Amino acid sequence: MPKIVDKEEKKRKIIFAAYSVVSEKGISGLRIEDVAVKADIGKGTVYEYYRSKKDLLYNMCAFQLEETQKTIYEIFPENGDAQDFLNSILDAIEIVYIDKYPELMVPFLDMISQVINDKKFLEFANNNYKTFYSLVSSLIEQGIEAGKYDVPNPQSTSIVLLAMVDCIVAHFVISKHFFDLKEILTYIKEAIIPRILGVKGA
Repeated sequence: MPKIVDKEEKKRKIIFAAYSVVSEKGISGLRIEDVAVKADIGKGTVYEYYRSKKDLLYNMCAFQLEETQKTIYEIFPENGDAQDFLNSILDAIEIVYIDKYPELMVPFLDMISQVINDKKFLEFANNNYKTFYSLVSSLIEQGIEAGKYDVPNPQSTSIVLLAMVDCIVAHFVISKHFFDLKEILTYIKEAIIPRILGVKGA
């Protein structure tokens, strides 16, 4: 009986092998041959799933964003508000990048720099950001109507809050020994988000 290949598991194995190579040799040292060795598969098998190094990098970036997004929605409580959603984003960053996959954090900016002009990646990333901006803005508006928040411009506030999170992560990647990311994420949840949202009593 022929062996059934779990293609998603194989793709995931290749992705993590690629992360391992990047952590050792950097983006410039990423070679399909080395990824194949790390994944304990043939070079041709890698090309069955990823057409090129650029395609592999795109999928590595996409995996990080998808894994984070999936974790956010797993955490976000049913009928949660804007503050709950923003806290879920911060909790997901901690779970994905600190607890589960710390090896994903460091090479992320380097990988983004390699695919930032790729039309496919830009479309993927922009669609994700638009979804998040729209959702946070809508949740803020609902919070204002419910008397929870005091925000003059929900759309601008959602952009500022999400950009702040991105900047904190990028700053940690660049200067990871300068501060404790978990501590900063907790501070943002407890002190910064309530003030920006104008939470009553904050």
